[in-house]
Amino acid sequence: MDIFIENLVASVEKTKNSVFETFRRPFFRGNKRNNREKEEQVVKDVISVDDDDDDDGVDELVVVDEDDEIEVLEGKKKTEEKSILEELFAELTDEEKNEVELALSPHHNQDVLVVYGDIKITGEILQCLGPRRWLNDEVITVYLELLKEREKRQPEKFLKCHFFNPFFYQQLAGGVSGYDYKAVKRWTMQKKIGYGLIECDKIFVPIHQKDKMHWCLGVINKKDKKFQYLDSLKGVDTDVFSVLARYYVDEVKDKSGEEVDISTWKSEYVEDLPGQENGCDCGMFVLKYIDFYSRGLALWFNQKHMAYFRLRTAKEILRLRAD
Repeated sequence: MDIFIENLVASVEKTKNSVFETFRRPFFRGNKRNNREKEEQVVKDVISVDDDDDDDGVDELVVVDEDDEIEVLEGKKKTEEKSILEELFAELTDEEKNEVELALSPHHNQDVLVVYGDIKITGEILQCLGPRRWLNDEVITVYLELLKEREKRQPEKFLKCHFFNPFFYQQLAGGVSGYDYKAVKRWTMQKKIGYGLIECDKIFVPIHQKDKMHWCLGVINKKDKKFQYLDSLKGVDTDVFSVLARYYVDEVKDKSGEEVDISTWKSEYVEDLPGQENGCDCGMFVLKYIDFYSRGLALWFNQKHMAYFRLRTAKEILRLRAD
């Protein structure tokens, strides 16, 4: 696992802007002449540090070369990235593996393993997280609720998001006349969810294409002013953007009375994303798209990680806690 993490960190680093340029910019502010003078010499910062050996109350002054400071910052950044990746791909303990294996065995088909709200997860329902199975509505719903609970536990670590369940989009877009805001307007009452969608950085909308038995994802991305569509088979849906845009305008007006301007927002078929290489992992890809995006991260995974993600998701549902 450590070798994988190191390789992943290295590959991610190649796609990012130069760390030197990122941390160099604050040093070169002011007029052009001053900037030229600063760039012609090695920039040195005087940093005040407490000298524990002196009791005269005077701090020791240490001169630090800019290159050394950048190297420290770069090292810290890599350490933080490695820590994040270790969290994302943390290996299950033997106890957790045994717990999941037992729960997924056919001997527990009719047993209620966990209860979340009014949803009972039986062994048979949880088995959709076994190898080469299609995910069901119950597992997707509970997992997304656990992601929201995770965000509430550590709001400083995650984006502020809303996670709609698998039934939302079909209610919104599948009315007798197509789009039907009235069918879902009560789903997001302030008294029910405790916040308004206009406060959210991202709103996730799982989409089930019944004719194809396929899961996709729509995102109302207020943070980047985009409507996004993610399909692990790289498909397109021309209706999703208009439905999500119309919904967001209607929702904000209904809940706050405001007229939100989305005229400059982009519609994006996300193409640079990990794709599935079989006919059964679409639901798992959708859950991990949501997991990574809710952290503000790029999608640093691929098909080979799906077996691990299935076991991890089963463990998180059994313990009713998303990590």
